[in-house]
Amino acid sequence: MRWVRGAIALLFLLPLLTVATPTAAQEPRRGVLRGRVLAVEGTTVQVQTRREEVTLLTDEETRFRLVGRPEADLQDLKPGMGLLAQGTWEEEGRFRARRVIARPPRPLRLQGRVASIEEDAFTLETRRGTVTVTVGQATEFLIPGAATPGLTDLPPGAQVLVQGYREGERTVRARQVALVRDDEGRRGAIRGRLVAVEGDTLRLQLQWVELRFQTDEQTRLRLWGIESPSLADLTPGQVLLVQGYQDDEGVLRATAILGRAKR
Repeated sequence: MRWVRGAIALLFLLPLLTVATPTAAQEPRRGVLRGRVLAVEGTTVQVQTRREEVTLLTDEETRFRLVGRPEADLQDLKPGMGLLAQGTWEEEGRFRARRVIARPPRPLRLQGRVASIEEDAFTLETRRGTVTVTVGQATEFLIPGAATPGLTDLPPGAQVLVQGYREGERTVRARQVALVRDDEGRRGAIRGRLVAVEGDTLRLQLQWVELRFQTDEQTRLRLWGIESPSLADLTPGQVLLVQGYQDDEGVLRATAILGRAKR
């Protein structure tokens, strides 16, 4: 009798087992994907998450949104952007996106010495290790004495300040490269908007980052419209050209400050 009861119970359970397994396999698992854009290839996007690299699949039904812009599409996604996608997991490592929200990459600032130069990149030695800095047509070079400054005007051994965003683990895409000091003693110049004067320190806002320059009695200050200017004549919001260098301790020291008196 026991085996009969067991057989009857199995008959009742068998339909449940046979139905449940295919249903679970047929329904894709919904989810959310967070990560950083590595590359865009056709209609797919390679995304680096905290744990692994995932292939994000898009189609004509995928909707895109870029923070700060009213309209966006797949072509607006660039390496380094943060990404949040809603959709379904088709299989391990492949995510089908229905909605994608991306934001511009976080600004990054690096200081270091140029170790070597290639066709469209250079190697930068920083206190935290060696980094590859890639450049493009949108990269701005600030190099004194160069009429149309570019990568070829950047001498190996020079101290530079790089502003940009992270492309990979040890790769940075440069928005701006400014010469701070080279082996021949040339010192760089940086243009920015004054944030504040705090004692002997200037806070200068560039496009992607804020810099602090230390001044002293040797710093030359010239403001057109004021005969003998002082730091007290500087006003937040002024556009200034600051010449200076980075000392051995990493402090940015201003040798000259040029600007126009704010009316």
